[in-house]
Amino acid sequence: MRVAIHHILGLLLVTTTFTLASEPPNILVLIADDIGVADIGAYTEGANAEPGSPPPTPSIDALATDGVLFREAWSAPVCTPTRGALYTGRYGFRTGVQDVGDVLPLAETTWAELLTDAGYVSGLFGKWHLGRTADVGGADAPRVSGGWDDFEGILSGALSDYFSFTEVANGSSQSVSNYATTEQVDDALSWIANQTGPWTCTVAFNAPHSPFHIPPQELHTFDLSTGSTNTQRYRAAVQAMDSEIGRLLNDLGAALENTVVVFVGDNGTPRQVIEAPYTTFKGSVYQGGVHVPMIISAPFVSAPGREVTTPVHVADIFSTILAIAEIDVDAVLLDVNIDGTSLLGTLETPGASITRETIYTEIVDADPADGLYAIRDGRYKLLELAGEHELYDLDSDPLETNELIANGLSASEQESFDTLVTSLNSLRGLVPCPADLTGDDVLDFYDVSAFLAAFAAQDPTADINPDGVFDFFDVSVFLQAFNAGCP
Repeated sequence: MRVAIHHILGLLLVTTTFTLASEPPNILVLIADDIGVADIGAYTEGANAEPGSPPPTPSIDALATDGVLFREAWSAPVCTPTRGALYTGRYGFRTGVQDVGDVLPLAETTWAELLTDAGYVSGLFGKWHLGRTADVGGADAPRVSGGWDDFEGILSGALSDYFSFTEVANGSSQSVSNYATTEQVDDALSWIANQTGPWTCTVAFNAPHSPFHIPPQELHTFDLSTGSTNTQRYRAAVQAMDSEIGRLLNDLGAALENTVVVFVGDNGTPRQVIEAPYTTFKGSVYQGGVHVPMIISAPFVSAPGREVTTPVHVADIFSTILAIAEIDVDAVLLDVNIDGTSLLGTLETPGASITRETIYTEIVDADPADGLYAIRDGRYKLLELAGEHELYDLDSDPLETNELIANGLSASEQESFDTLVTSLNSLRGLVPCPADLTGDDVLDFYDVSAFLAAFAAQDPTADINPDGVFDFFDVSVFLQAFNAGCP
């Protein structure tokens, strides 16, 4: 949905440190469906190698060689909320997109809409899966609700047959008998060839999501002619996707030199095809469900071939894309909580810090009390599973085999646990933001005025530590919360 621009300053450009080419960079986002870190070659190599025996993925690996690999990226546990967070930069509890089948509301703003306002043309090819009810545009929901100029692909969550399916092109249906992964790249290339200005193209593959059908032989190197397992067919589908990604990038030709390429998974590997030592999988907030590959390659990347171990989230892609396009999100989306953090500085400058304390994920069906939630800092990960807590030290236990609470927490572990519980509750709105004294869910100078008046009058609402004393510790807490923006 095209949203109103709230302020004329929203059209101003952000000053960035890289030098643009003669025109703004194109932005190509590649989304793999159901793929964990163990299934990508680049993630099973190097100093921080993940355990795994992936199929050949030379095209994706080359993106890591030419760009930055994010070692600790999180998604949602399933595809719909990941796509909601990726396209809007907002966690699911803010948008209502928290589980499979949820609908992206018209009120939400995607990067496609904002890039269109900045002169880009946008196209989405492949999987949508963010609702197709009449109130969000029905068969044309990707354009009506998502804001893409053009869409060609699948509205639902999965194909029944990779070689025979119904594709929707800007609201109209057509039958397709081409291999789905090939069809999606064909559609993207055809669309890109017709663009004359800057474009943003998202290819949301169905692969390697089930059904585990055998891809065309020319796209993979597996011998599946005499019977095969789900795992073998899954791995062949990953290699086939990589082959088609290679064709896509190759056929961009000279345009690739001015194109940002993002590769990301939408959730972890499916249960049917996980391999040892992994025991957790898609659908859970354990690492196997939410720890996904994320790679960004761009012409302005400094010291390509490096990796970042700071935790990041798929919502960061939203903020990064807009920063690359020089769009000031805060000026355009006034009073909207954006959970994504721009990674542009990290792409430009090795060792640049990523300004956030935690990342968060969830899967929530009907009752939030039964939801699955997780939050982590650089080391510890807290899970809340239907009200019960678990804590893991991901530095020493990345596969989550040693739950810490059951054996008693050390003083430092208890401190981390308490901090993460507070952060989780605050983020989900279970405790009030200490800087929102007016209670209107907006932090502004009315709150500053209310705090100063309460502090001067020694009103209990000014004791926000709280310790029963009105002092400058309260001022410090208030200013920190106000400056942080509060969830």
